[in-house]
Amino acid sequence: MINWHALTTSVFQYLNSEQTLLYKWQDLLGAVIGVFGTFLVAICGFYLRHLWNSYSEVRNNIRKTEIALALTLHNIYDNESHLKDFLVRVNRAIIHPVKQLQEDVYFIGKTNFPSLQTHLDASLVCSRFKSYYVRNKLLVIHKNLDQSNRTFVDMREDYNSIFETSKYLISTGISKKEQREQYLQNHESFVTFVKDIIRQMQIAKKILAETKTVNLKYLKKQRFAIWKLESTSFKYFRKKEEEVKYRSSYEAIERIDKAIFVEVEEQLREQDQLAEDAWDAENLGIQDPTKQQ
Repeated sequence: MINWHALTTSVFQYLNSEQTLLYKWQDLLGAVIGVFGTFLVAICGFYLRHLWNSYSEVRNNIRKTEIALALTLHNIYDNESHLKDFLVRVNRAIIHPVKQLQEDVYFIGKTNFPSLQTHLDASLVCSRFKSYYVRNKLLVIHKNLDQSNRTFVDMREDYNSIFETSKYLISTGISKKEQREQYLQNHESFVTFVKDIIRQMQIAKKILAETKTVNLKYLKKQRFAIWKLESTSFKYFRKKEEEVKYRSSYEAIERIDKAIFVEVEEQLREQDQLAEDAWDAENLGIQDPTKQQ
């Protein structure tokens, strides 16, 4: 008959004896678990910290983008207002006086061309975004604004050259009538060009408003609206690169443009009306030169 009490006592003494191999393995295993557990906790902590930092970075970029787009839109409306003021001054100081001039004399009049520049925080182009749409639109905006700023510089030089060219022609002894006609023609051509630039600004405003509309949905965490616009849940891609290529494609961007069309148009109407009211208040009794035939 087995003496269970004696057997239990012997096993207990074996496990607690420092001389036994099992006791030593217990110490080793405990040490390994302790070190591995600490290492695992450190890795988990590092990973969670990385996720939080990534989330915070993206959220911060969304906020920075919202502010930057608002400032850039305001910038464009300011430039539009300055160009309208310029057209009014050109008409008052040059075009109208030349047309009304009865005497056979030389005419040189001049007004200042405004200093124009549109700015967008360049750091946003390299920032991380959850939205491929916003990222791609920012690239387009940044490229177009660089080009428009160079155009503004060229416009200023072109306008100054009208004045300098007329001075030179007078020094060569050109007839007074021919000088006035050429001076008037050059100014009318430049006015047409400025009006065309103002029309192009409407395209820039629309792109900014589109980007702002989608970015604001991310800022407000409108998850269902974002899912409808940018989700690829029901599409199959073999590789991540294929999904990125699709979401960055013209077709995907155009689909989102159409989906937010009504929101964008409403936003632009409100902003255009506010800008027009502000310009009318500063120029009482003056017709908007961009609407003159």
